[in-house]
Amino acid sequence: MGEKESTFEELCECYVSSQELADMLGLTARHVNRLAQEGVLLRHSNGQFNLVTNVKLYLAHLKKAR
Repeated sequence: MGEKESTFEELCECYVSSQELADMLGLTARHVNRLAQEGVLLRHSNGQFNLVTNVKLYLAHLKKAR
């Protein structure tokens, strides 16, 4: 059986570790943590990263760097 597809609303509530976010963005966890320290990415008070928010922030960062 296949996995259930997530809705956008569910993804908006999805929190991931720095390693999981790094894997999704093709970065290292160290780079994700550095971007968080620089204010590019936002770490939640639980120590994790909101998936949708941080993908949007990272894409904006890449666009700005062009």
